[in-house]
Amino acid sequence: GFPWPLFDREYVMRRRLDRHPHGGATSISRIVANSTGVLGHDANYVRISDFVQLATARPMDDGNGSAFHLFYRNDLNAPMPLWLVKWFSQTALPAYLSKIKSQSIHFTQALLNAAGAAHS
Repeated sequence: GFPWPLFDREYVMRRRLDRHPHGGATSISRIVANSTGVLGHDANYVRISDFVQLATARPMDDGNGSAFHLFYRNDLNAPMPLWLVKWFSQTALPAYLSKIKSQSIHFTQALLNAAGAAHS
């Protein structure tokens, strides 16, 4: 879990996944505009109003690996103490990027296995 002050954030978003015809996919997550009027709001949580994430994964043209692109914006509606910025940059972000790398390797291997099975 996240340390204070991140634990009390609430995100109401839509997600869409588009699969590419030649392999890979794009995922888009975005805050629902005026979500407080759409869904009930618990006053114990800060409703985030500015968040967008765009992630694309695709196999490389030469078949050796995969490419991953990520755009991320998130306004937490609060000042971030220096210790939290350090925690994020030294702990959370490296762990997140490690998971992305691991999943990219898994995704590439699955594509290679599927291609090999199709040619057998």
